[in-house]
Amino acid sequence: MYGIKCWFCGSKIYPGHGTLFVKNNCDHFYFCRSKCRKLFKLGKNPLFIKWCSKFRCKKGKTLKSGEKNNNLDSKNSNFSVDYNKFLLKFTFLLLKRTKKQNIRKNQIYKNIIKQKQAK
Repeated sequence: MYGIKCWFCGSKIYPGHGTLFVKNNCDHFYFCRSKCRKLFKLGKNPLFIKWCSKFRCKKGKTLKSGEKNNNLDSKNSNFSVDYNKFLLKFTFLLLKRTKKQNIRKNQIYKNIIKQKQAK
């Protein structure tokens, strides 16, 4: 079985199915159905068409090909994960900021309530 995927929508193309489109500069594109071929010739971008796998990957609805969901794989849970140190520092900084902002808001509301009760 061939490992060919449709260039436009990303679905599998089985032997004897689909079409091959070759440009003058020898770029070749495989399409699973005429719908994909026609949209490609119209110049549509698969990143903006909702039923394409490229759109779904961009929006985070499905995983890209070759990626694994580590939350579901219990077999691969014993390996170390490399973290981006800058990203971690930045997120902790934001958490501290939001915590300070929440504390400040609570103090303001408490002061307002005290002033209302004093009247």
